[in-house]
Amino acid sequence: GGWGGWGEWTSCSRTCGYGSIQRSRQWIYGDGMVTNYTYTSYGECWTKKPCPSSFLSTSFLRLHYEVHGKWSMWTAWSPCPVMCGGGTIVRKRLCNNPTPGKGGDFCEGNSTEVESCNNATCPVRFLCNTKSRNIQVRNSVGDRKISVVVVLDRENAVPSRLAMLPTIRNRKSGSVKNSMAGVGSIVIDATSKLRRLPFRMKCFLIGIAFVSIYVYGSLFFTITSNHLKEESYLETVKCPACYGHSACIDLKDGLISMKGWSRLRFLDFVNLKNVHVGEHDGIQKSVILKKLAHDRELQQADEQICLDANRPVTCDVGKNLMKTKTGNDIMRNGLLPVHLKGLSYMFACPTYNLLDRILKYYKEKMRANVNHVFSRDKLQIYGTARINQEPLLLQTFPASEGWPFPKYYGACGRFIVVENGGDSMEKYYNAPFHVRADLAYQVMKIAERLTNTGGNFVLYWTDVSYENLVVDSAGKVMVVDVENVIVVDRLAVHKVKPSGYDDLHESNFDDCGGRNCLSFSTENLCSHLNSDHNYFAACRNLLSKYANEADIGMPDGLLHDMPNYAKDDWDLEHLLNECVHPSGGEGRLKAKNKLLQALDVLRNVKDHKDVVAGERL
Repeated sequence: GGWGGWGEWTSCSRTCGYGSIQRSRQWIYGDGMVTNYTYTSYGECWTKKPCPSSFLSTSFLRLHYEVHGKWSMWTAWSPCPVMCGGGTIVRKRLCNNPTPGKGGDFCEGNSTEVESCNNATCPVRFLCNTKSRNIQVRNSVGDRKISVVVVLDRENAVPSRLAMLPTIRNRKSGSVKNSMAGVGSIVIDATSKLRRLPFRMKCFLIGIAFVSIYVYGSLFFTITSNHLKEESYLETVKCPACYGHSACIDLKDGLISMKGWSRLRFLDFVNLKNVHVGEHDGIQKSVILKKLAHDRELQQADEQICLDANRPVTCDVGKNLMKTKTGNDIMRNGLLPVHLKGLSYMFACPTYNLLDRILKYYKEKMRANVNHVFSRDKLQIYGTARINQEPLLLQTFPASEGWPFPKYYGACGRFIVVENGGDSMEKYYNAPFHVRADLAYQVMKIAERLTNTGGNFVLYWTDVSYENLVVDSAGKVMVVDVENVIVVDRLAVHKVKPSGYDDLHESNFDDCGGRNCLSFSTENLCSHLNSDHNYFAACRNLLSKYANEADIGMPDGLLHDMPNYAKDDWDLEHLLNECVHPSGGEGRLKAKNKLLQALDVLRNVKDHKDVVAGERL
C-alpha cells in the first residue's frame, strides 16, 4: 500500500492577517481499500488584508479556547430609599457563571434592572404669609420635620430656583438656625482671609493643591489598577517586533500582577532596567517581569527597524519589520543563520543546529497547539534577537533540563515573565565564610555545567557580576542575566575544522589597571572545541582578589578575608590566583579541579572552632 493523493487545501482560517491552511491524504492498501489513517499537512496563508484590531483582538484570543460568560442569579431588590413621593429600587447580576476568559464573549443583556417604588403623594401642609411673599412648606415624615422656604419672585410671583433653601431639623436636636449661622460665619471668615493673601501666596497654595491632587490621584490609580492588562503598556501592537504572546491570556485574565513599588507607575522613571516584581496567582509563585532594555534602547531599536524598512522613524514597527531587507527575506525563504549572525552574543557564530534547537523549544508560536512554525513565528524570533537574546536563550536551554537559569513562564508584547530566583549575590558579600564558600562552589559548578554538560553546545559567560547572580531561600545560585552568553556549536566547529580547533583555548589575563573586567575573543571561542573561559570568568570577576568592586564597597572578591585554615590547609588563595593567572599550560583546568575539592570541604566547616589548633582538615 501507500499514501493516496493530497486533498485540496482548506480555506484560510483567518479573514485578515496570517492564518493557517491544511490538507490531508489517506493510506491505501494494495487492494485499493482506503483506510482511516490520515496524514495532515499544515501551511500558512496571507489574506493580504492587515487586521484592524490590536494583537490581543478577539479573533486572536479565540485560538486559545475561549470561555463565554453567563449571567449569575439576580440579587434581591434594594430597599426603597423613600416612604412616599416616588423612588427607585435596583437589582443586579454578574457575568461570572462562568466569567468570560481566553477571549470569550461577555454576557448579553443588562447587568442592572431599575423599578419605581412608593409612588404615593406625601401629605403636605401649606402656611402662606402674603406680606413677606414667602411660602413655608412643612412635611412631617416619621420623627423629622422638613421645612422648605420658597421665596417668590417679586415681579412674576414664581418660585426662584436659586432661593429654594431646604433645611432638615431633628425635633430632638432643637433648632438649626444657630448651627447654620456658625457654619456660614466660618465660610465667610475663611473667604475673607484668602482674599487678603498676596497674589504669590495664592498661586503657591493653588500649585500645592494641584500637586497633591496629582500625587494622591496617581497613587490611588496605580494601586487600584493592574496595568498589565493594558495593551499600550505591554506594547503588543509592536509584535512581531516583540518577545511573544504566550503569557497574554494570563495577563489579560489578571492572573499576573505587579507587587510592591512596581505597582506605582509614576516611579517607572527611576526603574531604568524595567525589571518588576510580580505574583502569578495561577501557579502561586513570585515572578519577575522584564522589558529587557531601557526605554531609550527600545526606542532606538524601533527607529532602526523603521530606517531599515525605509520608513520614517515613527513608523509602525509591527507592520514594517517584514518590510526590512532581512524581514522580507525571512518571509520568502525562511529563517537562516545568516539572518541572526551578529545580532547578539548568542548569535556570534550561529549554525543550523542552533536554529533547529531554537525552533524545537520555541514557546511563542502563533498556533501553540500546532507543531508547524509559521513564517510569522520566524520573523518574531528575528525581532526578539534584534532587541534582546534572553527570551530565546531561556527557552532554548530551559531550567527544566538542568540549566542554571530561571524558569521561563512566557511573554506578552515586550514583557517576559520568569521565575523570581531570589536575592542578589551582593547581599552575601559579608556572609560567614562557609556560606560564601558554598556559593563559590556552586558558581564553579555552574561554570562546569556551561562548559561540559551541554552536549553539542557550550555556553560561555561574558558578563559575570554579583548583580547577575541570585540566591534563593534554599541557598541555590542561579544566573539571571543571560543577555551576554555566547553559544558555540561544537559539531559545526568539528565539521569546519579551523586551525587549532582541537587545542584547548586558554583565556588571557588582563589586570585592567586594578579594575574588574573580563577580556575574551568571540572569534577564538567560536573556533575551538574546548576553552577554559568560564572558569577564568568565575575566578577573575567574582571569587578572587582581582574581582575588585571597591567603588561599591566590595573589594577582593567573594572569598575575601579567608580564614587561615583555608589558606594553609587547602592553599585556597594560591588556587584562586592560578585560576585567574595560571603559571603553566592548562594550569587553569588543573587549579579548577583542586579548587572544587577545596570549596566542597570548606563549605561544610561552619565555624573556625570546628578546626582544632594545629590540626589539618
